[in-house]
Amino acid sequence: RALPEWLWAHGKWKVHYFPEVRFQLNQKRSFLTKIEPVRTGTRIVIRLSNWLGDVVMSLPIIRALRNARPDMQFLIMGRSIFLPLLKQFELGEEFIRTDNKSLKNYLNVLLEARSKMPECHLLFTNSFRGDIESLIVGSPQRLGMEFSDRYRPFLSHSFKVGKTDFNSQHLTKTWEQMINEFGFLGKVTFEPFILKKPEEKKKNQLKIGIALGSSNNPSKQWPINCWIEFIRLINDHFRGCVLNIFGMNSDIENSKLIIEECKNVEIINYCGKTSLTELAEQFTHCDALIGCDSGAVHLASAVGLPTLTIFGPTNKTVTCPCFDTKSIEYLSHSRSTT
Repeated sequence: RALPEWLWAHGKWKVHYFPEVRFQLNQKRSFLTKIEPVRTGTRIVIRLSNWLGDVVMSLPIIRALRNARPDMQFLIMGRSIFLPLLKQFELGEEFIRTDNKSLKNYLNVLLEARSKMPECHLLFTNSFRGDIESLIVGSPQRLGMEFSDRYRPFLSHSFKVGKTDFNSQHLTKTWEQMINEFGFLGKVTFEPFILKKPEEKKKNQLKIGIALGSSNNPSKQWPINCWIEFIRLINDHFRGCVLNIFGMNSDIENSKLIIEECKNVEIINYCGKTSLTELAEQFTHCDALIGCDSGAVHLASAVGLPTLTIFGPTNKTVTCPCFDTKSIEYLSHSRSTT
């Protein structure tokens, strides 16, 4: 009577080998610890996107997969700046850097991942480099999304999507359809990730965050003169509010220009001074965040901060913040006026 249970527990039935049931966990799982599942089974590699906004939009998918497969060990592969954030959100067991400057070190990292013999490799990238990585890592199943006009020969199985369908719904929804294609039967939820309770603020003091930049597409950035006028309007309407400016090193000069032009406004400049985990923590001290379509706005939404996103050339249907927080999207038709 114990033999079928033993065979299933040790993977001898190969019940999850087929890609159409890869993310499905059958009902018979009595071998798992009831209180706290022990992830000692199949290893899966998750290849993150290369931009913060896309990484954050993939977090509900990764969380849903972890809930669906409590036996799986998740090896998270991506740029080193993203990995501490995924670790803080407890979305992986191991973390693999893909931005080694030395080609030799880069290959050694991939070969080390190969030595762990992962059975599945899920790619959120649509790049040739990511496909080559998956081939080197050597998982027998390499799963990803494939546009109708682009062939990805190094994937073992793909979810095909047309450009029209892709542009008509949110990216996270498209990724949900992808994992449904590979057997996911659960529900993708959009509750924010809860960080530690923020410190007490002064009573009635309003803190507003301003996210200036967009590192992957400068055309999405709002002009400096618009930010200056907008900040003055905020200060006129909310007397005594504090503005926190966030951005990368490339935004430092613009932040200095804003501070110089808004001398009567209390502004704290965090540009170039925070890691992603520190940025997420800073967001918990704010009451709202205003920014262009950027990774910072998506991260703020992920930790439960209300956001106002200023859209320009990008499609807000596809890339608006997806978490269950108060979110407003504003389409700026002209980059030269407010």
